[in-house]
This record gives sequence, C-alpha cells and structure tokens, in this order.
Amino acid sequence: MSETKRTQHFRSMEGKAYQLGPLKMAFKRSDAEGEGSYSMFESIEPPGASVALHRHPSWQETFIVLDGRFDFD
Repeated sequence: MSETKRTQHFRSMEGKAYQLGPLKMAFKRSDAEGEGSYSMFESIEPPGASVALHRHPSWQETFIVLDGRFDFD
C-alpha cells in the first residue's frame, strides 16, 4: 500500500519548467511520483502556436483551457 504524499499548491507556471520553442510548460506532478500513473502540467501558448498532428496511443489526455480558444483535430 502506498503512502499518500502531502498536498502541494503551485502558483502559475511554478513546478519543473521547460521551454520548448515558444511553448512554456510547468509540470505540477509527474507519473514517477507514485499514487497512480498520471502527469499534470500547465502551459502558456502564444496565439497561433501549433503542434504537428500526432497521437499518444499509450495514454489519454485531458485539456482544460482557462483563457482564450484552442482548436483540436
């Protein structure tokens, strides 16, 4: 049985940060932290940013858009 970790709170863009071209990402939790296999991250993307059409057959993704509009194919 795994031990529950303490609750963590992050401000905007706090966490383990990455810069991938114009995309900024801050990981709040990674699947390596136990208690199930999921990752959670926040990203800020400039208007018009895009990613080439791709898929992740090994996992599901959920997006929550808080400001602006995001188109998905």
